[in-house]
Amino acid sequence: MTLKERFREGRFGPRSGRMNSAPLSFNRRRFLWGGILGLSFLFCCLCPSNRVEFVGEDGRVVLSFPVYPGESFSTEYIHSVQLCPVVDVYRVVGGALRLWEERTQSTNAGLPTEAPRNGRFLYQAPWYRYIGGGRAFDSIRLRVGDGEMGRNVLTLPSGRQVRLYERFAGRLLTLRARLR
Repeated sequence: MTLKERFREGRFGPRSGRMNSAPLSFNRRRFLWGGILGLSFLFCCLCPSNRVEFVGEDGRVVLSFPVYPGESFSTEYIHSVQLCPVVDVYRVVGGALRLWEERTQSTNAGLPTEAPRNGRFLYQAPWYRYIGGGRAFDSIRLRVGDGEMGRNVLTLPSGRQVRLYERFAGRLLTLRARLR
C-alpha cells in the first residue's frame, strides 16, 4: 500500500489504527483561543517598540508616532539662505535617531558638500543625495518656520504628511526617539 493510499484511508505510519480526529470540545477551543490571544497580547505589551516624539519648549509631547524596524520618516524644509528644499530621512535604531539620507538642491551655505564617512554621494538631478554615514542623535532641535520661511513638513512612515508650519509655526521643537 502506498503512502498516498494510507493518507486517503486515514492510516498513518506502520500501525493501521486511525488517528483520533474527534473535534475539540467548546471549552477546549475557548481555552486554546484564549491562550493564543493572551500570549499575543502579552507579547505586544512587552516587546519594545520605537516611538518618535516632538516635544515643545514646555517639555510636553505635541506629536508622537511609532516607527517599526525598517521604516523611515522624513522632515522637509526650505533652507533659510539658499532657499532650496532640504529633505532629511531618519530611521530609529535602538532608541536613537539615525540620519539615513539627506537630499539637497544646493551645496552652499552650510549644506553638505561631500559624502559622509561610511556613506555615499549621488547626484540625481535636481537632488544631491548623501546616503548613509550612520550619524546618530539623541535629539534634534527643529525651529519650525511658517508658510513663507521654512515650510517644515513631516512625512510619517505611512506616507501621510503633516504640515508642521501650519500647526507649530514659530515654535522650537525637540525631535527625539524613545524605546518603549
